[in-house]
Amino acid sequence: MKKILCMFSGGLDSIGMLYKLLTDDEYKNHIIHIHHINMINIENRSDAEKIAVNNCCNWFRKNGKSFIYTENTIDFSFMKNNFPFDVDVVYFVAGQIISTSSDVYEYITIGQTKTDLAHVHGDNGINFSRSKKMLDIMLLYYDKEVTRVFPVINYSKKEIYDFLPNELKNMNWTCRCPQKINGKFIKCGKCQSCKELKNNGI
Repeated sequence: MKKILCMFSGGLDSIGMLYKLLTDDEYKNHIIHIHHINMINIENRSDAEKIAVNNCCNWFRKNGKSFIYTENTIDFSFMKNNFPFDVDVVYFVAGQIISTSSDVYEYITIGQTKTDLAHVHGDNGINFSRSKKMLDIMLLYYDKEVTRVFPVINYSKKEIYDFLPNELKNMNWTCRCPQKINGKFIKCGKCQSCKELKNNGI
């Protein structure tokens, strides 16, 4: 069976994407390989994301869904003023996984939504284009082919939230600048991700 590489962050978009991959008949004849990157940087959100990832994966397992899970850690905390664009890192790691594996990956999936698509212009558009080219170069070098698919590209964040089962709805972590108070992560309510969810009525 061919594989689908699902780059999973634990955010709402990626949970919606994973739900589609594990429940839609379109993907039932594929092995789903979930990969999470513990991306440590000045935002200090990696631990909160990891909790969301673990909770979601455990929920899917409890509900009879099977998949392969891997993760890696990349530490950018030495960069005190900035850090790499997330999608650059995601596509670089994805390219390494697909290029060096003896298995055949038919698809790579990333949780891009209708909401995101409306915002991909200017610098963001340049960044996404650069990230894709980086993946394409790695695949070409290793003579590999893979198709990028976006299972939630036709959904807004609110629509994703609405179609998820109730138990999954609030397992996501999207805040980019959380605070840790009494051992629990608290959303900042001020970052772009928090504002976007609030504007979408979530």
